[in-house]
Parts: sequence; structure tokens; C-alpha cells
Amino acid sequence: MIAIPATVLLLLCPAAGQGGEGPGGRQAVIYDGGSVSWSDFYLELARRHRGKQLGKNALDHLVNKLIVELEAKKRELDVPGSEVDKRLALVEKQLKAQGKGSLAAFLAKRWMTIDEFREMSRLSLLNEKLTRKDLGLGPTDRITSSQYALWSKEMQGRYAVVTDANSLPADTAARLKDHTITLMELGGEMARNLNAKDRRSILQQMAAYRLLRREAKKLGVEVTAANIEAEVAKRRALFARDPKFKGVTLEDFLHLQGRTLSDFENGEAFRAQLYVSLIGEHKFSTAKLESEYTTNPSLWAGRVGVSRRVFRIVFRVTKDRNADQTRDLCNKIAAKIKDLKTFQLYAQRLSEDLVTAKRAGDIGDLHRNQPHYSEALLSAAFALPVGRVSQPIVEPDVVSLLFVTEVKPAPKGKELIAAMRRFSMATWLEELVRSNNVRFMTN
Repeated sequence: MIAIPATVLLLLCPAAGQGGEGPGGRQAVIYDGGSVSWSDFYLELARRHRGKQLGKNALDHLVNKLIVELEAKKRELDVPGSEVDKRLALVEKQLKAQGKGSLAAFLAKRWMTIDEFREMSRLSLLNEKLTRKDLGLGPTDRITSSQYALWSKEMQGRYAVVTDANSLPADTAARLKDHTITLMELGGEMARNLNAKDRRSILQQMAAYRLLRREAKKLGVEVTAANIEAEVAKRRALFARDPKFKGVTLEDFLHLQGRTLSDFENGEAFRAQLYVSLIGEHKFSTAKLESEYTTNPSLWAGRVGVSRRVFRIVFRVTKDRNADQTRDLCNKIAAKIKDLKTFQLYAQRLSEDLVTAKRAGDIGDLHRNQPHYSEALLSAAFALPVGRVSQPIVEPDVVSLLFVTEVKPAPKGKELIAAMRRFSMATWLEELVRSNNVRFMTN
């Protein structure tokens, strides 16, 4: 919705920058010999998340913005600059009252200039005028959110708005009669409200994809149409044989996500997986891995052998809560946990780590020598009985609680080789990213 209270208006901004540029220019990530552009990022973001709430909210905003622009032009409506100035002054006053600083600084964090916000405010005021006129409201009548929604719904019907991905061309997010909203525009809008951690994660994956593609070329490895077709066939077969999907096909699943098969096939995440698979088979052949396992079985047992499914709650040691106080807090929480369900609830509500809070504590399967985890945590995880909460695990800056739900046996035969290849490729890819000096142009 365009016309909403002034401070809320800041949450719904037009597409970032002009000509596909973000806060630091045209490039979002640079690395030795290459880069990821903001345009690439917007397109990938839209392909991945157009059907999620982030994408739905962004598309709703863009559709309504376009309708307001078209209706105002058709009816020859506009608002004087003095009204826009009043709106900006109101927002500035509200921000200062809330201790959020100046409007310019606030907008900068959202990749938006004062001129862009002026245009956004002008459209908001136009939306108010159009809604009042069409719903028969007086100049001083308060417009409710439901009234804005009613006006929007009626106008979307008049413009025959289509947003179903399966009914649109691959590069289109919405159609309004003779007008379209592109995936690029949608991605730019989505980027406004994407948190910094998720933005960085996607950009890092995109940089890794490009590095993979470059390395594949050096090795003479190529992702072909046949590779794509074969992988899609595998995914379809997985949906067909796995009872948890209950007859849902791959296409059905994508449709439920608001995505198309084209989104999936052209997405960089899918293609990166193909490169990882093809390069992995080239660099780490079965014969090579079998030889490595024979030479050092204990090393590989720690890397890919017996694993444990682990859940974790993280509390951070801060200047206001030292390690002893944080450990006492963990003990109090642990005393209240009787099973996995309660552990997950506490993880969601209390864990001071975004990943564990978002995943209800689930950190997946850990091996005894799992990279990026401390010896203290791994030792505790492998000593903990299934179904029990651990004692507080004290590490630098954090104290954790663990819960183990399952012990999984070591893989054998082909599964062992596949696990070794995945571990080797993950290690190789980390080094590839590090050695190519990947640098982000935004937080």
C-alpha cells in the first residue's frame, strides 16, 4: 500500500538506486578478476524469494505504486511541492522524537536519497487523494488501512493484475494490462527490506558461483543443458518416491513457493550445485578418495564418520553479563527443559544467535572433527546422551546448551566416498573464496 502513516512509509521504498546501482555503485561484491553487480543480485533475489513474504510485500507495493502513477496521470492529478515538504517535515520530526536521527541518515541506511523519498511521499499523497475521491471520503476523514486495501483491490481488478509466476514470462513479476513489472524491479524492491546477514549470505554464494564457473572453465568442466535436465529429473524422482511429499511434484512445490521451473533452473544456487558436483568428481576422483581413506582412516572417520544430530541454544557473554552470569542463566534454562520440543521453543525465543533462533536450535549433523566448531563444543556433543540437555558449554564470548536427538552411523561404500567428496569440496571452496579476496561493497 502506498498511502500509509509517514513513519511506516519508510519501510516501503522504491527500487534501490537507478540503473541497477546499490549503495556503493554498480558492484555489490568484487574479487580478484571479477565481480557481482547489484543487477545480478536483484535478479537472483527475485528468483529465489519472489513467493515468500518478502517478495509478496515488495510486489504488492510495486503494483500499487504503478497503479497510483497511472491513475494520477489519467486523471491529471498531482500534489504541490508544499504538501510534499510538509510530509517530509513530519517524518523528520517523528524520527527525531524517536531518537533515530535525521531523515537523510535514516534513508541512507535504506539505500534511498532525499529526492527518491520526496517522490515516494508525492505518490503517497496522490494515493490518499485517489482513495478519498473513489470512496467518497471528505478531506478531513481518516482513511483506514482496510479502506486503502479496498481501493487497491478494486483498482487491481480494473487493471487485470496478474502476479502468478506460471502465467507470466520468465523475466516478469507482474502484468497490469499493457504494463509490466520486471523481476529486476522486484529484486531491487526486495533488497530494501532484506536484513544485512541474509544479503551478505546470498552475495557470498553468488561470488562463489562465479569463482566455481571460472575454475570449471580452467578444468574443462562445463554445465550443459543435459546436466541441467538430468539434475531436474533427479529432483522430480525424489519428489515422486519420497512419501513426505504426498504426491506433490517438483513443479507443484515451486508453484507453492511462487516460483517457476525457469526460476529454479536459472537460479545461481542450483547451477552452483551442479558445478560443485562436476568439479568434485573431477578433482576428487573415487580412486583418489579411496586411497586417502586407506592411508588415514582415523582422520576421515572424524570428518565424515559417525555423526550426531545436534540442537543448540546460544547466550552471548557481554559487558553487562559476564561468563559466570551467562552460565547461571544457562543452568536456569536447562532446568526447565524436559524434551526436544521445549528445547526448540527456548531456542526460538531466547537464543542470541540468528541462525539457531531461526532454526529452533537445529545446527544439523556434527562429526567429531567438524570444521568451525570448538573442541569444547564437539567434545560435549559426543559425550552427551541422546535426549538430554548438556551442562553449559563455555567458549570465548558465548555459553551454549546442547541437545542431541540422534546418533547416525558412519557411511559405507559409495556413501562414504560421496561424504568425503562433499567435505573435500567444501574445504576447497572455502579456500577458493579466501584466496580470491572476496570483498563486499555493503554491510
